Amino acid sequence: MEYSITEENKAKAIKKNRLFMSLNYGVGIVIATYALSDSPGSGPLVSTIYFISIILLAPFAWFYFDRKFRNKLTITYEIDNEEIIITEKEKPVQTIPLNSIFSITKIPSGYRVVSKKGKFYVISMVENIAELINELNKQIS
Repeated sequence: MEYSITEENKAKAIKKNRLFMSLNYGVGIVIATYALSDSPGSGPLVSTIYFISIILLAPFAWFYFDRKFRNKLTITYEIDNEEIIITEKEKPVQTIPLNSIFSITKIPSGYRVVSKKGKFYVISMVENIAELINELNKQIS
C-alpha cells in the first residue's frame, strides 16, 4: 500500500510556506536596507559588507529553501514485503524492515518512528496516516 501527500495539501503547504518565507526574508531585507541607508558611511566596513550580503543572498536563500521544502512534500511511504520503503522525488531514500521498528511517537507535525536502522518521520499531511500508523504499530516487537 502506498501513502503520500495529496495535491490539495501540497498546494496549501507550499502557499503557507512561501508566505512565511516572504515575510521573513522581506523583513530582513528591509531592515538591512534601512541600516545601510540610515547613516551611510558611518559604520565600520564589516557591517556594511554584512548588510549588503544579506540583501544580495536573501533571494537565493528563498529559492533554495522553497525548492527544498517542495522536495520534502514529494515523499511517499510504501509498505511492501514486510518493509517500508520511503521515496522522495521517485527515488528510494530508505528501506526499513517492519520488524525492526520499536517506537512510534506522536509529535506536533506528525509521527517519529524509531527503528534499529535509524529514525524517520511521517508528516501529518500524508493521506490515510491513521491506516499507515496502524500498520506500523502492528509490527512493533
